[in-house]
Amino acid sequence: MRPYRYGLLCACAVVILISLTDLSVPYIMKIAVDRHIVPAEARTQTRTPEGRWLNADLTSPRIREVVGKYPDHFRIRGDNAQIRLDALRHLSREDRIALRRDNLDGILLAGLAYLFAVSVSFGLNFLQTLMMASLSQGMMRDLRTELFSHIQRLPLSFLTRNPVGRLVTRVTNDVENMQ
Repeated sequence: MRPYRYGLLCACAVVILISLTDLSVPYIMKIAVDRHIVPAEARTQTRTPEGRWLNADLTSPRIREVVGKYPDHFRIRGDNAQIRLDALRHLSREDRIALRRDNLDGILLAGLAYLFAVSVSFGLNFLQTLMMASLSQGMMRDLRTELFSHIQRLPLSFLTRNPVGRLVTRVTNDVENMQ
């Protein structure tokens, strides 16, 4: 294996990279859920005895327009408007999207990061499979060549005592079992 040590080290490094990318996938999903699908931060949602409220920043002209369309559903506190989550169903689809634009953008980014991580993991797995197949075939080729060279260098008296067919079968099967 000594001639293949650098290739083996590279294959081990690729395995570590595969593990890191595979571990990043659940983390990306966690970020998407915790920050954008069910945000627990006070700036996005508030929990009161009356229920859960979605916070909207009134500095955005689009959000001010939505609040102006549905004044009965919002309560305004400074630069912040709040609407109960169960009252969101009374808003039009476009207005709900406007209120959750930051969350939708975050989900889109998380989806792109997820696709990137899965693609990188696929590519690294493919590379690792190719590297290991190439290394193992090279090692087996070298082992077979070395064994057959050794058999050819054996004295003629050894070859007369042991049938050549049995030696070749033995070497072939032993190398195949190692593979």
